[in-house]
Amino acid sequence: MNKQSLLAVAFLFSTFFLFSQNSKDKVGVKKSMYGVQTGILGAWVYNEARLNNEFALRTEIGLDAGFSYGSNDTPKYQYILLPALSLEPRWYYNFEERTKKGRSVKNNAANFFSLRTKYNPNWFIISNNKNVTINSGFFTIIPSWGIRRDLGSNFDFELRLGYGYGFISSKNSSASGWLGDFSVRFGYNF
Repeated sequence: MNKQSLLAVAFLFSTFFLFSQNSKDKVGVKKSMYGVQTGILGAWVYNEARLNNEFALRTEIGLDAGFSYGSNDTPKYQYILLPALSLEPRWYYNFEERTKKGRSVKNNAANFFSLRTKYNPNWFIISNNKNVTINSGFFTIIPSWGIRRDLGSNFDFELRLGYGYGFISSKNSSASGWLGDFSVRFGYNF
């Protein structure tokens, strides 16, 4: 699957998420929400904009992190931080069920399906290894399932599981493949 095909699929899924449901009534996605989140592998600032009662469009900018164990000529433990930009339509599908059970739906606390598209540009690298280089950006598109829950008035917890496709392309070479996505994040909503 080439880059153009992946972008076309992402556009089609985004269009589906935008227009597949009409606004209903009462309980649903918060109109607009800003926040910060952190996890083992990075820190991010995000906005979730309401599309209708069940759908939101999440945009995010942050730093993705990675860790590795070095060889003899590199630091023993290595870390790397890369910029990350993502666009993610989300379908929150169980607001009404949670409300009927008396559970909180504040700040979009519900289960969701999403199509996460993420780009890690090669603008800069933060690392304790001076020999780390990135020749080009990394692009992923990952269908995911996740949960979002409140932890107090403005704090939240989010878990995501997904499996999708990623590729790196530069002038001299390219690489692509299937990859999994598992993240656990804690955040604060403004």
